[in-house]
Amino acid sequence: DELEKKNLYNQKSKDIIIKMKIKKYKELFALLDSDQDGVISEDKIQLTKVEENILKNIKPILEELKQTKKEMNFKEFCLKLDKLMTEEKENNHENNK
Repeated sequence: DELEKKNLYNQKSKDIIIKMKIKKYKELFALLDSDQDGVISEDKIQLTKVEENILKNIKPILEELKQTKKEMNFKEFCLKLDKLMTEEKENNHENNK
């Protein structure tokens, strides 16, 4: 019974964290989406409203947009941002050893 409560608590915590993360991703995507059409691309992106440290973190996504000349929707953006954040965490963890 105690283990079930702990698992339920952990799941609720994870759900809250995911909702907060999605909210932040939406805010960032909205800043980048210059014409608010739901997609970003190299020629339809607004970087002036985004903080410098965030631009530095999403540079690989911006480079991909530049190289592929394709549009990216919010779902694709989230997946790529998640991957970047995971890689950054792993790199930081490795560097701290």
